[in-house]
Amino acid sequence: MKISFDALKKLLTAPMPDNCCQEILFELENSEKYNHCWMGAINKNGSTKYWFGLTKNGNEAYDYTNFDQMTSTPIFNGKTLKEVWECTDIISVNGCDPEIFIQ
Repeated sequence: MKISFDALKKLLTAPMPDNCCQEILFELENSEKYNHCWMGAINKNGSTKYWFGLTKNGNEAYDYTNFDQMTSTPIFNGKTLKEVWECTDIISVNGCDPEIFIQ
């Protein structure tokens, strides 16, 4: 499912209760490497952290202190999430159909 970058930002930066998270399963179109990736946000002790898990073996796991840092760091073969966003398909949000969360 395609969603706007603004919808992604709204989803991941919305206030969350403590010890709560948002997890998004996604893939980049026509990419063998980025075909089962995760990103999300987690609120622990009142502090939100953002993250990617790009490969099953965990070799490409990244943590960030804010959404802008997460989306502006070139980790997709030298490109940022913002740069590859048009090629990104959202598969699920918190294990559910993304339409439930994206409005």
